[in-house]
Amino acid sequence: MRINKLDGFRGIFSIMVVLYHYGPDLIPEYLSNNFLIRESYLFVDFFFVLSGFVISLNYNLLNTKNEFFNFIKKRFIRLYPLLIYTVGVSLLFKTIVTLLLPSQVNDIKTLSENIFLTIDSICFTNSTPLFGSDLGMNYPSWSISSEMISYLLYGFILINFRKKEMVFSLIILLSLIFLYIFKEKFNVSSDYGFIRGFYSFFIGVFVCRFYSFSKFSFSSSHEILTLLMIICSLYIFHNDVTKTLIFLGPIVFGISIFVFSKSHGFITNILEKPLFQILGKTSYSIYLNHSLIILVIPRLIFGVLKINKTDVNMILVLLCTMLFLFVYSWFTYNFIELKGGKFLKRNITLKDNNLTLQ
Repeated sequence: MRINKLDGFRGIFSIMVVLYHYGPDLIPEYLSNNFLIRESYLFVDFFFVLSGFVISLNYNLLNTKNEFFNFIKKRFIRLYPLLIYTVGVSLLFKTIVTLLLPSQVNDIKTLSENIFLTIDSICFTNSTPLFGSDLGMNYPSWSISSEMISYLLYGFILINFRKKEMVFSLIILLSLIFLYIFKEKFNVSSDYGFIRGFYSFFIGVFVCRFYSFSKFSFSSSHEILTLLMIICSLYIFHNDVTKTLIFLGPIVFGISIFVFSKSHGFITNILEKPLFQILGKTSYSIYLNHSLIILVIPRLIFGVLKINKTDVNMILVLLCTMLFLFVYSWFTYNFIELKGGKFLKRNITLKDNNLTLQ
């Protein structure tokens, strides 16, 4: 089961994450210092909350080990083709650039070090300290590691505990305590990013529980207020020097997901338009592709072609970079995500082939 309007948000927020990672020296200062962009790393937590919501909506019960393994296989099929493709492309790119253009590399790593980072990424361990504190190959992939670990824990709880909500609550509480103690690491995700994922993912699970039995219905005015709540929250987080309020971010996103999943106002109508649905479908590709694209294209234009960094030129280069990213991501969505998923589905036995990959 999909809720299309939430997919629209997934697409928009994936773009915000791209803007956060885009070099601040490559866009005008009034954009790079804007609180919406500077705090957009938090939209990764929106993805975690939404993931917990969607997974709980589609996999509310797992009664046997076979159902658990089938669930994990489906998640693996959904995530792995694009993950291994983008990690492989990043490895190839970094190897070639290191050999041919070492002066353009800020942090030169040996081939063996890069292979180690690749293994860390494709084994879903680069959100843990298991193989060190590096983000792995293709740095956004840390969150995919956190997602997979959250799926494993969620499925394990479903088949082994009767009082599931109590266990979910305990995980949220323990994760919050850990993140508070090490709050300076909240947006540094290579060592304990999986804890950050647990906190948000299981908030999403509770949002789904509330969604399933509640009879609320929301209107356009509620949608506007909810959108303002997100924007105001980002502004508050941006100005909170102690960085303690940041833990409210996933709760704000949980409330937002609940409201928009139950509303039929003009904002949700916009989110269900083809443009935003395309963005939603390609959001996973946008997210995993963007680190390489925003590194190469601006550097090529400003560094190799020697285009002056005026405000107008920087905006034009940003637009060109984003356009290329969208086109490339549409390609990888169709030919890597979909076809790769079909290939894996044919070669990995699923007990119930009628269930779609959410």
